[in-house]
Amino acid sequence: MMSPGQYLRLRRMAGDFVYLSDLVDALLRLPERRVPVRPAGWTYLQLVERLARAESNDLPLEELHLALLGRVIALDTKIYRALLALLDDPDASPPRICWVCGCSDHDACHTAGGTCAWASANLCTACQPLTITARVHLLDWPDAPLPEGDRP
Repeated sequence: MMSPGQYLRLRRMAGDFVYLSDLVDALLRLPERRVPVRPAGWTYLQLVERLARAESNDLPLEELHLALLGRVIALDTKIYRALLALLDDPDASPPRICWVCGCSDHDACHTAGGTCAWASANLCTACQPLTITARVHLLDWPDAPLPEGDRP
């Protein structure tokens, strides 16, 4: 099962934000922010650390920050909340998410041929051409669940 933090990381990486600091830079450049991206007195590094804690599942993101992230990266807040709920109720049905890029039915990948579709239960057609080795290396997630049909 994918954790909320893994989902955030996959969506960040899919948005070409390799480093959390790159994502913070983009958040701080949002035009006409009506709400602060960081609480008063927080330093830049504290904001990077806050996002790192969210990605490591130490501290979930608040709705405000989740909404701001959604303005910078393709992120489905319903998916994130569903993954948080699964932490309390592991018997609940998990949402359908590509384990390589984190896309879902509501935030599909955009490719030259249009939006992606499902190649298998948890793998989108945009990520299907990647080899298993490349996908696991890309994620740096050695215990990543492999989709059916992709087992060595």
